[in-house]
Amino acid sequence: MQVLEDEDLSDLAIQLARAGKFDEALQIVGKTEDAGWRSEVLREIAEAIARTGKFEDAIEVANEIEVAWVRSEALGEIASRNGRGRKV
Repeated sequence: MQVLEDEDLSDLAIQLARAGKFDEALQIVGKTEDAGWRSEVLREIAEAIARTGKFEDAIEVANEIEVAWVRSEALGEIASRNGRGRKV
């Protein structure tokens, strides 16, 4: 049943991203068939990358998100994190 497989793959990819293994997480998420699952996981990966300060990499991942509102949320979070590090 692909839904369960997508959910399991998504969980694994999120765990890898949280552990800083972004390349591995991206490889795993590429195996999911459902655009919704894939978009949510790509958002998690992009946000995890942003937490490391690699904002350009995070934006690159976020731009791969297929579901528009999920992409928008990810880009907003990245922008917010990027702004926190700047002094005005």
